[in-house]
Amino acid sequence: MRALRLAVALAWLLAAGCVAIERQTTVLIYEPRGDELRVLTVFEGIHVSGEHDHDLEKAKKELKRFIQSGAEVCLGTCGLVSHISLVKPSETDAGEAARALTRRHFVIRNRAFFLNPEGRFSGWQEITVRDARKYLSALNIQISSFIASDLQGPQSWDEATARLFSAAVGGPFPWIGLDPGRISVTIPGSPEFFRKSKAEFLQQMLLKKEDPQSTPTAFARELKEIREFIDLLSETPFSVDQRHDRIVISVGYGAGAPIRMAIGTLAKGKGMHEDSLLEFARQLALPFLPPTSTEAIVAEFLRTGTADPGVIGAR
Repeated sequence: MRALRLAVALAWLLAAGCVAIERQTTVLIYEPRGDELRVLTVFEGIHVSGEHDHDLEKAKKELKRFIQSGAEVCLGTCGLVSHISLVKPSETDAGEAARALTRRHFVIRNRAFFLNPEGRFSGWQEITVRDARKYLSALNIQISSFIASDLQGPQSWDEATARLFSAAVGGPFPWIGLDPGRISVTIPGSPEFFRKSKAEFLQQMLLKKEDPQSTPTAFARELKEIREFIDLLSETPFSVDQRHDRIVISVGYGAGAPIRMAIGTLAKGKGMHEDSLLEFARQLALPFLPPTSTEAIVAEFLRTGTADPGVIGAR
């Protein structure tokens, strides 16, 4: 099932590391005449979590690496336009091939940091994807290659789905598609395969109470996360088109409208040393603007096509 999980995860790819993000908002605008995809990503509640929680100096190094990496790759979660985190560069030649493709097509533009209305360390970054259709064509070939290598191992799905995946990786396949105002992910599979997959997903989401291992505290936390997931999902214009041999999941209204996606509870709550790390970040993150909100940044991006830190900082 790993290939399916990979295909689904193409919608929201998380960068590796110990820096966590509480909420991310991504806005995409595709200009077909110039074949450019402009992307704004706003990260709220940036903090360090995991093994570096108890070591301030190590946490500073992780935060510094995260901030400085934004000059070369997109920070945090990069929405539907980056596949840098599909493979680690040290693992295979595919890792370097992925990065080389990104370097050819990505232009990293404005980036800045600020405090959101809750006083959390936050930031944003803009990326322009040049020759977007050529990029996605090459990206889909790389995805097919990656999934093909994964298909060599044992699989738990039915024969029809195995044949569909084999056919998909053997020729051009629209794993990720782009149209003005809409971006999509296509996953091959039989009706029975998707029936089981949907049933498993819904059972996991809705039948938490039946888990005998779940404590009342854990159950309450899981319900809260489900509610937050539902709230975010309800904000996102998406459609699911199931056919006899695939499912196409699309985000966006189409007709050239901006595409907006949000991910929440990536890492809920403050991390340890957050106040100290914020002061440390102020020394590294330039520009560091006065407090503002995601909505103000998105509004400027939609109004002018760019979230210029000089304009937003002057407000």
